[in-house]
Amino acid sequence: MSARIGCPWGGFVFLDLADHAVQVGEDLLVHLHDADLALVLGDVDEGEGPLALLAQLREELGAGDEDRAGQAPLTDRTALIVQFRALSLMRTIYAVTHPEATHHVEGIVGGWHDSHLTPAGLSAAASIAQALRAQIPDGADVELFSSDLQRTRQTAEKVGELFGVTPILDRRLREKSYGEAEGRPQEWLDQRFVQPPVAGERLEHDEGVEGAETKAALVQRIYAAMDEILQRPCEHQIIVTHGGSLTVVVASWIKMPIKAVGHAYFRAPSGSITTLHEDDFYYNRQVVNLGDTRHLDSAEAG
Repeated sequence: MSARIGCPWGGFVFLDLADHAVQVGEDLLVHLHDADLALVLGDVDEGEGPLALLAQLREELGAGDEDRAGQAPLTDRTALIVQFRALSLMRTIYAVTHPEATHHVEGIVGGWHDSHLTPAGLSAAASIAQALRAQIPDGADVELFSSDLQRTRQTAEKVGELFGVTPILDRRLREKSYGEAEGRPQEWLDQRFVQPPVAGERLEHDEGVEGAETKAALVQRIYAAMDEILQRPCEHQIIVTHGGSLTVVVASWIKMPIKAVGHAYFRAPSGSITTLHEDDFYYNRQVVNLGDTRHLDSAEAG
């Protein structure tokens, strides 16, 4: 029998068919003769892009009898194990924290308060865009994601202008919500804030502010957003988010269990770029640099 599969990113997949190795390129035919098919995944993470290929292969191999007319049926006479490995692309994530916004200079609580970039912040956003343009090869496919709050959206728009891409807005990339404290003086929050315990439950801890989001809720929504971003077959992805959210982006990238994130903190200043990379041999996920602001220093010197 035969099935047609294509690699959505234009790469290729190796299928080890007993003693026969078949390389499956884009839109090529794979011929599987008179065999039971047991699909065994190799080092492919659930929910990532290669599973889309597996699902497509299963669907086509499981076609109705009318589609298999004249071809050998799948029987138990021969046990065939197909070890399915999708050779994923190298991937680099550039996680950007928005630069100076009005709530910074006004001394008020940010969170979901929809502050906007200051003139200095807008200048820094342009420097971030130039730094990213210098790092990402010309002609490379680039995707751009951003929190939907104004200060991150403005930053992403500066980046998008240089790359010719439109930001994909995702409210799940927002900063942690501080409920009724948002837009109030920072001192108001400081007086009411209940610190998390040194040990014990930290993710579901109630910080004492009406309407504030728990860290568990923050982590769950950002992990969900990252899962979707990483399913997309693109080598260079830019994520514009917030200082507090950056910790969760990095934790998700290194596959830190959610239960452990209650103690995690990765410091990244406003206007920084954190570079995350996955190689295409060991599939190791690196934190190449954390909270890099050298581009801001260069801008100020200029």
